[in-house]
Amino acid sequence: MRKMMVLMGTVALAIIKVWAQVEPNALQWLNRSFEAYSKLESLQSKTELVVLMMTPRNPQGEPIQRLTYGYTLKRPAMLNLLVKDYNRTGDAQRYLCDGQRLQGGGQNLQVGNSGLALLELMPSLDIVPTYDMVFVFGGNSSQEKFRKQITQLSVAKEDEKQVVLKGRIKNERNREDELEIVLEKNDLLMRQMRITTKAKIEGSESAFVLQVSFEPTPNPPTNEQNFTGNP
Repeated sequence: MRKMMVLMGTVALAIIKVWAQVEPNALQWLNRSFEAYSKLESLQSKTELVVLMMTPRNPQGEPIQRLTYGYTLKRPAMLNLLVKDYNRTGDAQRYLCDGQRLQGGGQNLQVGNSGLALLELMPSLDIVPTYDMVFVFGGNSSQEKFRKQITQLSVAKEDEKQVVLKGRIKNERNREDELEIVLEKNDLLMRQMRITTKAKIEGSESAFVLQVSFEPTPNPPTNEQNFTGNP
């Protein structure tokens, strides 16, 4: 019994230690942003995703992948998405979901009016869901998953227009990456997210940086034709 109590106490102290590195003010800003995404009925954005490889020879970073997404989404599972992959030749690819079927790339997948199902099926079409898509379509469960992965968070900068949060977040290999989030104060939506993964390249300390830039328009007017492609 005593050993169990000691173990429980050790676990509790570990949890307290982790969350002590998450400043209450920073967590409050993050939670306010999640609440703003939860209240959206629709969202439109032009979003750029760039992966940079940073090495001692090129500390500014060399772009190794770049994609632009133009999309309109609507709860619970409607999406009109245009993807341009600059690493591939050819035109941008269109993907449509009317809430029941996700279509694109020659595939037709059943979604069943579920935002979570839509998120799970998108990678099978080689689509990486953006974080705002995850926070809208995935709702509280996806937001909570992201929040639990954060091990450090603080307010790095704040002015009249924006708040910059910096910290660390666990990746799929259970290692910690550097995290930066820029929130716009007027709508509490993200304008930029930056995740830095440390790596060794040819024996040198290097890094891969995922940089995502958002240009969101909250709650744009939509209709059924937006998500079916019909005129």
